[in-house]
Amino acid sequence: MRLYHGDNNEVIADRRFWGEVPYRIDWYEKAVSVGGADELTISLPPHWWERWTAKLP
Repeated sequence: MRLYHGDNNEVIADRRFWGEVPYRIDWYEKAVSVGGADELTISLPPHWWERWTAKLP
C-alpha cells in the first residue's frame, strides 16, 4: 500500500502486506488499518521510518 501526500503526490508511506486478498482497509482520523491488526496499521501522519522507507527504490 502506498500513501501519497495530497499536495504534491510524494509517497509518504509504502508498506507491503501479506495475506488473502481482498484486504479490508479502514480509514480513521489518525491511522489507516489493513485487516484490523495493529501491526498492519499506518499512523497518520506516518512515522519517520515509514517516510524513510517510502523513499527507497
